[in-house]
Amino acid sequence: GNYQIQLLDEPAIWGQLELSQDDAQGELVRRLETALLPQLPNLLRHQDAANLLTDCDTTASIQIRDDPHKLHLLTLKMKEQLEKRASVADCARVCEELISSLTTLDATSLGPQPQGPLGEFVPGVTSVTLSISKEWSVDLQEIHSLLDALPMIGLVAFGVLVPRGALAESESLKRGCFQLQIGVEDLEPVSGIDENEVWLPIPLENLIGKFPDARAMDSVGQHGSLLKKSDQLQREIETQGYLAFSQLQHLGFYVGVEIRERIAWFLTKDIVEHYLSILATESPALVQVTRSFFSIEQLTQYLRHLLKDKTSIADMPQVLERLLDMKAQPAEPLTSAVH
Repeated sequence: GNYQIQLLDEPAIWGQLELSQDDAQGELVRRLETALLPQLPNLLRHQDAANLLTDCDTTASIQIRDDPHKLHLLTLKMKEQLEKRASVADCARVCEELISSLTTLDATSLGPQPQGPLGEFVPGVTSVTLSISKEWSVDLQEIHSLLDALPMIGLVAFGVLVPRGALAESESLKRGCFQLQIGVEDLEPVSGIDENEVWLPIPLENLIGKFPDARAMDSVGQHGSLLKKSDQLQREIETQGYLAFSQLQHLGFYVGVEIRERIAWFLTKDIVEHYLSILATESPALVQVTRSFFSIEQLTQYLRHLLKDKTSIADMPQVLERLLDMKAQPAEPLTSAVH
């Protein structure tokens, strides 16, 4: 009798039915309605409004169908109706009401309102290069595999395609060191660890009593300790449940943190254009309305604002819907509203 209802990104609703009651199925329907009705405005999207228009051939509906700005206003009006628990099934009536309400308005008011200044548009980052010391004993094939996985890591975590990393060997780097280049930015060289070492994100004072040979080693702002591999250390890791990083894992941890910190700059307007072209196959109305209100540069900037706060844009339809739901405001208030 247990059930769970998940709507968009709202917290899940859990419950349990008494299966022995007379109308358990009817009770489940009532609970579904209770959960669904308050969320109907959020569930209705621009593509839903456009789909309703396909079966409506009135003059008003045709005007709206051919104008993305009016389609946007229709979507907002339908959301308002649903908030009042009113039906939008009679699409022709809703269209007539909308067109009638617009007759006294300036035609220019139907167009996209000017957005606040976004500043100079930065193209974005299109390359990642990891340079390692030629004198560092490390499995190059494993590093290649790590760098090949960057696009999927960025896509899963944030909805952003990070470029596949390139590997280079350097004679200028000290033994055991590596350096990451993100776009044109050269990060500071970093000391790696040897194959017979393990890095733990635990302060040295917590380990020095049992492991006198341990030494402090911080990594990307995380306090940690470097220790030699041993049976005693392995037992301690297993007993205490410590998180331990091998040579490759430590390198991957560093690369992952640095890319995460700069994830917004990996979003280029070409990637946004690519996302819109994919989305247009299933939600052409949403893409059409979005393009009518925002240039590709503006949209890229708004999405970068979200990524800077580590907000994923993987659910692009939902992000665009919320962006369009907001009234035209300067960039910061608008992105805050989308948050």
